[in-house]
Amino acid sequence: MEKCITDLSKELFDYIDDDLFIISNASKMPSELLGEPLNMELLLFCKSGKATYMLEQAPMRIEAGQCALCPDYAPINDLVVSPDLTLCIVGFSWHLLEDIPALVKSAWLSAEGIMREPIFTPTPQQQQSISAYLKLIIQHVQEEHRTYRKEIIHLLCQTLVFEFMAMVSERNGDAEAGMPSAEVTQSALLTRQFFEILAQGGGRIRSVGEVAKSMNITPKYLSRVISKASGHPPLFYIRQYTLRAIERQLRYSELTIKEIAMDMGFPTLAFFGKFVREHLGVSPRQYRESIARAK
Repeated sequence: MEKCITDLSKELFDYIDDDLFIISNASKMPSELLGEPLNMELLLFCKSGKATYMLEQAPMRIEAGQCALCPDYAPINDLVVSPDLTLCIVGFSWHLLEDIPALVKSAWLSAEGIMREPIFTPTPQQQQSISAYLKLIIQHVQEEHRTYRKEIIHLLCQTLVFEFMAMVSERNGDAEAGMPSAEVTQSALLTRQFFEILAQGGGRIRSVGEVAKSMNITPKYLSRVISKASGHPPLFYIRQYTLRAIERQLRYSELTIKEIAMDMGFPTLAFFGKFVREHLGVSPRQYRESIARAK
């Protein structure tokens, strides 16, 4: 069973919210992050020491100065660490990235190369950039009462992921300006196109068939490609995009709930309310009220 960020013990982390967690200095990997799929990607930055582990039946080894990406569908197993290990761990959901179409494109252009070689060794200049980002992120994590703290941390982590993807693209020889190299398979290109369409749809896409039609492929083939590439069927991401767009509307817009339902393309207010309750556990009004109380 897949574990969610909200299932984790908050005291283990320096920072945690619904889409992101940060552990600045870990001498070992928390047991809650091992052995079963998580609904988040993990970026590991090894500051000192070394660790070995299994990822999708393949042995991995990370050492000081290296980075590693662990996808949400591939749990870490058989972890062995050295006594001097120090890791910075950034865990993030796809929600954190979906507002940046360029990042979505970059991520999926690089995805195949990352899965072939999930351990990344930065150049000295790249290591300097990564260290600067991490230092700035941790600085804001420690300033608990700073205005817009959560938003700033999210933006910094988005940029760090963007930088990581760019570094991996350079390592794998991908061409600039978003153009795929000859090494990028048709599957990776279709996956990239799928997420671009979802990002452009603003959460208003409802079915796999709707996306497949715009891509000129069958829904069955699209489902097979996305499931293999990401570990989740396309409907999972369609619903996540819809839910995220609804959350943004309820949090930040001044539209009424009825207006949000109409804007998001729901046929009735009752259907909209049912969708929100099924995925957020409360009604749209209750969710909006809880946000207002938290401010």
